[in-house]
Amino acid sequence: MTFHCSDAVTGRSLHYIVHVLRVLAALASSSCSVGLQSYLLGRAGDCCFMIVQNWTQVDTHRKDYAHSTTLDCDIMMEVEKDLAILGISHEGTSSYQQDVIPETVDNMEQMLQASCCCYQKALALESHDQQKNNLQRRLGNIHNELGVMYMNLAAARYKEEVNQQQQKPHESVFQKLFTQSLYHLEAGVKAFSVVHDEANLALLHSNTGRLMRMCAHFHSPDLSGRHSGLAGQERHFYNKALSSYQKAVQVLNTRKNNPAIWDTVIWELSTTLFTMGTLLQDFPELNMKSQEEAEKEVAEFLMKALKYCDLDTPGPRQPIYQFRAATIHHRLASLYHKTYRTLPADDARRKNMLLLSRLHYEKSSCLMLQLEHPLEFLRVQLERVALSEFQAQNASTYGGKLKPLQMALDLLLQCQPMLKVILEQAQAARVSLFSGESEQAHDECTEINPEIQIAREQNVDETCVSNVCEGSADETVKATEYSVHDTVTDKGMVHNSKSHTVDPTEVESILKEHVGNSGCDNREGCSKETQRNSGSDVPQNELENKEELAEEEEESSLVRLVEQRLQFVLRSLTKLCLSKTGSAKKDKESGNLAQMYKNLYSMTLRDSDKDTMSALVSHLVEVLATVNSVLSLQQQVTR
Repeated sequence: MTFHCSDAVTGRSLHYIVHVLRVLAALASSSCSVGLQSYLLGRAGDCCFMIVQNWTQVDTHRKDYAHSTTLDCDIMMEVEKDLAILGISHEGTSSYQQDVIPETVDNMEQMLQASCCCYQKALALESHDQQKNNLQRRLGNIHNELGVMYMNLAAARYKEEVNQQQQKPHESVFQKLFTQSLYHLEAGVKAFSVVHDEANLALLHSNTGRLMRMCAHFHSPDLSGRHSGLAGQERHFYNKALSSYQKAVQVLNTRKNNPAIWDTVIWELSTTLFTMGTLLQDFPELNMKSQEEAEKEVAEFLMKALKYCDLDTPGPRQPIYQFRAATIHHRLASLYHKTYRTLPADDARRKNMLLLSRLHYEKSSCLMLQLEHPLEFLRVQLERVALSEFQAQNASTYGGKLKPLQMALDLLLQCQPMLKVILEQAQAARVSLFSGESEQAHDECTEINPEIQIAREQNVDETCVSNVCEGSADETVKATEYSVHDTVTDKGMVHNSKSHTVDPTEVESILKEHVGNSGCDNREGCSKETQRNSGSDVPQNELENKEELAEEEEESSLVRLVEQRLQFVLRSLTKLCLSKTGSAKKDKESGNLAQMYKNLYSMTLRDSDKDTMSALVSHLVEVLATVNSVLSLQQQVTR
């Protein structure tokens, strides 16, 4: 007997299997029928699963499963007559259909459960080890499908409840789904453990970790009402997620065994560690731990997350890992920056904190530059400038102030490539907009003047203009931006050409606003995409426009802040060098430096008509290029 279990005739195959099983049930006393029953039950499980896999054609499968031809009816009538002669009841022969295989195809959950039952029955009847191993793998696979299905149902129900109620739903709504999902995932782990299937075992552990993260997110307080880091059930489930991912890593052992699954598991493990470190950094538990202990715990989680960022292996994930690593370095730098600022001047750890902060800032900056993320790069550079300004502010000697301020100026000069990127992106956007308007005008002209269009078509061979638009896709996942927890207070003033003065505290408030903490932690419910779907009735395109507008405003604020810090640093250097002038040779050199910095400062002042974003960026690019040239010439003269 040949069974055709292709996608097209799955329902028909299941129909015939049911009839054969009814006959075999009547012949249960025969030892030769047991192996065939096991085989057919396994095939029935395959059919149920394939119907789910091809659910778009479920109506066809329903008809095929329910339909009986005249020949089918005649055969079954003869079978029933023979069973009656043998004294076997009809109820006994239909037990398989009643207990395992459903009479009708209703929904996906029903068919997956039926498939699972078929495999379990088949496994109980099977005696050959090879066939048992085969059934164990199929059983483990169906348990995984059921576990993932219940997990996705819980996520969808959670999202729906939040959208309707605008608040976290009650736990009882999801507890059953979570329990069902965990049961099937653990059953799948047992099945694959029996046959030592490392690849699928790792996948099951990874899916269990994902479920635990979802449970942790469900038990987390809303970001608006969060006052502490990881605690209670949230920490418990995050720890269980880490345990599941680590088991998956141990099963695979090395990337060579299964690169695709390894990469997936490592990314999820890194994400979990990064999320935990982020929450602990943004919401420190200072009431339970000292500041030093809390910072140490944050650093440990972030360093572990960084350890699992594979920056060397080429592939589609590499830019994502690079951005994650850049974000982690930024967070670590901010952590050490804050510690450096809060430690007493005579604390022995201060020097080490400064070195660590500079090291991680440098690594983050290099990665952001390589990935061409202008906003993130500018945030990092501005924090590095703030660190140097803080050093200069707390130094007591001329040399102690001069070196950090010159370092701050050098950091601002490094912004020039990214400002060029911003300028190029703005120009490309304008060209794209102009091109779209031209096409729209062309279409309108064609509709109004069809005769002109006919004339153009007649001369199409004479003139051919081809416009080619080149686009680029950013495949990196934009993690949430994080920065230093404490801002820098300067005692100087920042000037522009309108003789307008900006209080340094105002400048720092801007820095804190745009380069400050973020409550987002890259969890399932805390991304921009989730916020888009958080119950708002605003159309999708309007939300996207608002996000684009907010990003443009943030970009504008950061660029203006770069201009202000550049003016402040040059002004501070001018004042510092002027305070050192005198008759001595070194004092004369200071006087020359003061004149140079003063001239450079005057170049940063711009006219009021250069107040547009593009004009400001162009102005800054030109100024930074000139400053760089002047400083390079000055260094050559000094040598």
